Amino acid sequence: MVKYSHPPDGRAHFSQDGSHVTQFRSESINLVKGRGHLFEIHAFHLEPFATLQRSEANGKRLYLPFQADGKPDGVSVSVEWDQLAHVGERIEPSAATAGPVALISRPRDGAFFKVALLAPPSTSPLAGGVLLVNVHPLVPPPGINAPTLTFMGGWRPDDSLATGTTASFLSFMYPAGNVNQLAQVLGTADLPVTRT
Repeated sequence: MVKYSHPPDGRAHFSQDGSHVTQFRSESINLVKGRGHLFEIHAFHLEPFATLQRSEANGKRLYLPFQADGKPDGVSVSVEWDQLAHVGERIEPSAATAGPVALISRPRDGAFFKVALLAPPSTSPLAGGVLLVNVHPLVPPPGINAPTLTFMGGWRPDDSLATGTTASFLSFMYPAGNVNQLAQVLGTADLPVTRT
């Protein structure tokens, strides 16, 4: 039960009080004044999961704008942080209003994609910002033949996510084989604490 934490100052890390010791932190996006990609979750082989049906009882829930027909072999949940002033500039031009679901332009190429907009309460110190949550199908990589979950987040503000570039970020994968070998090659973000 390890959690990912991205506090307002951007010092992202994994932690769980009393269970894990945080060893690495990432100097990521400052939420008070910054903007950019926060994290992604990739899940593959979703066969064991039932499709959620909308109901009147769930009427107040925000259903994420899933851009696929039927159940795909994989899914990506991508979360970006932006300032409200910039979101207004990115909304699809023919839309009179935006939210809770909107078409927003992607900064790197201007292409429009569907997002759910989630803003903090007006009394929050982060009230000037908004989360943009996108959900889309993803083809499993070769060799992934069973349910698998991967998380990546805590990118530094100057990192590029473009093909052929490098970046530093926090990540976990479940299940992960050869854990000891992975820890030697990649390092480990959280170490189990032995209780006596």
